[in-house]
Amino acid sequence: MGFANRIRHRIYTGYCERKFGVSTRGRTAEYSALEYEYLLWALPGIPFPAEDVVFVDYGAGKGRALAAAAAYPFRKVIGVEISGELVEIARRNLARLKRRRAGCVEIHHADAAAFAVPDDANVFFFFNPFGGATLARVVERIRESWTEHPREVFFIYFNHGRFDECIATQPWLRKIHETAFCGFYGLASAR
Repeated sequence: MGFANRIRHRIYTGYCERKFGVSTRGRTAEYSALEYEYLLWALPGIPFPAEDVVFVDYGAGKGRALAAAAAYPFRKVIGVEISGELVEIARRNLARLKRRRAGCVEIHHADAAAFAVPDDANVFFFFNPFGGATLARVVERIRESWTEHPREVFFIYFNHGRFDECIATQPWLRKIHETAFCGFYGLASAR
């Protein structure tokens, strides 16, 4: 990324941080946040009425995606994060959140592979949080929830190469839209 783009990203990130009232900047060995411009590009792509959306962010980190999603009138916004340190930062961010329109916003300190998928969760968001067996187990848990409680589902996956590999053996899901950096996925066919 060139110097001018880095400066533009910093300025826009600062603007969004003030707008939402959060502090999600900085990187650690276990955390890197998706740029706000990509988040704010993806969220309007959700094909459900906002009041019906139960949004789950796997690998929620400091809560950047939760803050952006909470600005929509979604029924519920849920974060799942394995790092206790990041969960505490996300909780502080959610406590001072501005522009919140979501009915409920919460974060769970949990291993994504063990997290019980809410029966009404219908939008699943991933910014490249994990791969391999963890990703396969998360997708399987979502499939089990969907089988037990049929509903339309929608996935947003940034850096989607690993997700494409994971769902190659999941005939219930298909890619709906793709860019170089993001894939949107939904049900392969009506049940």
